[in-house]
Amino acid sequence: MKVDIPALSSCYQCVSKGLALKSVCGIKAKPLAVTQSIIPLSTFKHKLKNFLLYVALLSCFSGIAQADILTSKDFLTWPEVHQKFWIQGSIDTAALISSHSGNKEQGKCIAQWYYGDKRAERNSLIIASMEKYSDVPPEAIMVALIKKACGEL
Repeated sequence: MKVDIPALSSCYQCVSKGLALKSVCGIKAKPLAVTQSIIPLSTFKHKLKNFLLYVALLSCFSGIAQADILTSKDFLTWPEVHQKFWIQGSIDTAALISSHSGNKEQGKCIAQWYYGDKRAERNSLIIASMEKYSDVPPEAIMVALIKKACGEL
């Protein structure tokens, strides 16, 4: 039986040691065979990959207070070396998460898009996008550019 559940907060599935765990609205978790899970495994992997991608990109800002929202305008005040380091970390993280979530082709696409022959052009595109959308967080711009180049994350 497949059930479409819109949010992982009300129902989640963890795959651990070959077992799927189910917990729905406080019901005690019990082991199920992977084939009997309440959420189809492919849907779960897609949601998990998106969640991990956003967490990884947000973790780049672990030193910033949560009340502060980093905008692209703020990002552009950083020294150029810090900007490039952050951008490379974002690309590496996105490629790694995509590859390890079962979409190796997309992981390769992300890495080749940035690290390929047009790396300087990609840096210019990223910085120009941040200048154009200065009120938007830089991680949102990175996700949008990656989606445009390599498809839905």
